[in-house]
Amino acid sequence: MGEDPDFRAASETVERLARAYLDESMIADLQKAKRRLVAVAPAAVMELARLLQDGDPRVRLSAANSILDRAAMDTAQKVEAAQTHAINADTMAALIADAQKKRGELV
Repeated sequence: MGEDPDFRAASETVERLARAYLDESMIADLQKAKRRLVAVAPAAVMELARLLQDGDPRVRLSAANSILDRAAMDTAQKVEAAQTHAINADTMAALIADAQKKRGELV
């Protein structure tokens, strides 16, 4: 006994509509998440800038790498991952200014 062609067509239509609804719903959720990220980005940048002044060189390096990563600059093989280097504020400011010039936008 075969499946009723009308039932099959209706079932396929319902499935197609459900998938389209889910896609639209997911797109709306992603757009909402993007708006939230854009809204909090300035606070994140300010926090990274504050961390550049931290007393711990490891914290400063991590903040600097985060800034440079977002500015699309490669750090020397991610500064060999395990190594820690102290960077003074003037050097970091020069690196950030260079990144801004290359991207043409604020970090």
